[in-house]
Amino acid sequence: ANYVYNGTSDQNTGTGLPTSLTGDLIINNPGNTVTLTRSGTTIANQGLLDLTAGTFVAAGNLTMSATSTINRSEGSMTVSNLGTGAYNINYTGSSKATGPELIGSGLNNITVSLDPGQTLTLDANRTPDGNLSVSTGTLDLSTFTCSRSSAGGVLTLSNGAFLKIGGVNNFPSNYNTNTLGSTGTVEYYLAGAQTISPKTYGNLIFSGSGTKSITAGTT
Repeated sequence: ANYVYNGTSDQNTGTGLPTSLTGDLIINNPGNTVTLTRSGTTIANQGLLDLTAGTFVAAGNLTMSATSTINRSEGSMTVSNLGTGAYNINYTGSSKATGPELIGSGLNNITVSLDPGQTLTLDANRTPDGNLSVSTGTLDLSTFTCSRSSAGGVLTLSNGAFLKIGGVNNFPSNYNTNTLGSTGTVEYYLAGAQTISPKTYGNLIFSGSGTKSITAGTT
């Protein structure tokens, strides 16, 4: 079953919400808070937590199972831990900053599919276990990194998408394959020295006042 919290004031989930959800849990309460009051609640395999509007306060009551997904469009959440299950997260909609939805030690694939011209800004160093994909819109790493936890996986920057790098840690690392679309754009914009990662770029932009150093193997 799917459960939708779409009130017009603050809500508590109560005991009517099952502890194991294989359908969708949708938070759509603009400007208000939905609090998960039942401990031990799990988004089970193939289940979806859809953050559409409002703030979902999960505290320590929520666990994401392997192959479950968080889809965050306009909503947000507060949570202390999401468990070790290999869950995925998709970002859609308009500009926003990442948040604690990325804290789980089981964080797997991250997909950025924002509306064209919109930007997702990284809020802290994040270490996914799977793939990083920027399909549409812009991923701004700010001064942080989104390097894989260990070697493997694929980093994809699709045609027309943007990746902005504002820190000295430069390009996300530990991805075995880097696929940068011929019309995708990577911008190094730190107001300080940056070394350009030796990749095959589509479009490459240097901005900021710092020195940008090209390394061998850059195309």
